[in-house]
Amino acid sequence: NGGGAANITTFDSAGFAITTTRGTDAVGGDVKVKTTGALTLGDVVSTGGTATAAGQAAGVVDVNAGTTLTTANITAKGSDGATAGDNGGAGGAVTLTGATKVVLGGNIDTSAGANGTPGTGGTVTVASALELNGNRTITTGVTGGNIIFNGTLDGDAGQAFNRTLGLTAGTGNIDFNQAVG
Repeated sequence: NGGGAANITTFDSAGFAITTTRGTDAVGGDVKVKTTGALTLGDVVSTGGTATAAGQAAGVVDVNAGTTLTTANITAKGSDGATAGDNGGAGGAVTLTGATKVVLGGNIDTSAGANGTPGTGGTVTVASALELNGNRTITTGVTGGNIIFNGTLDGDAGQAFNRTLGLTAGTGNIDFNQAVG
């Protein structure tokens, strides 16, 4: 629709990947979806394109559901520099919002590209209550890039104490602004 906003009630791409990785020496494309109802995503990939010099930045992933947001794997990694003298691209920021809750159905990786000086990992913000429906990981890589939880964090029904969440924020911060468990 010419890049403008569309009114979407529900959206379900479970089982289908959304990929916005562009060609050589191009930054990753942004993925922005907002619904007034449920939003279910298959894998989302927005990485920097293969570099012939400095690495390229990943795109931003910003998804917002009017009720429950359910994700699969989300990858927003910067690409590696072409040689040891070429810097890596920055990871893309990921923001997850669900008015009811966010169900994390996959892992999140916003690492920066390597070689030369690595870029900065993308910040991951979970703006709503987060439910784990399996053992999950969130990483921003070895450089900066924060992981922020603005809602509660818990496992799915009956599994609250049987789920693990591995967090890696390199030189970034990990912030829990509500109850965990």
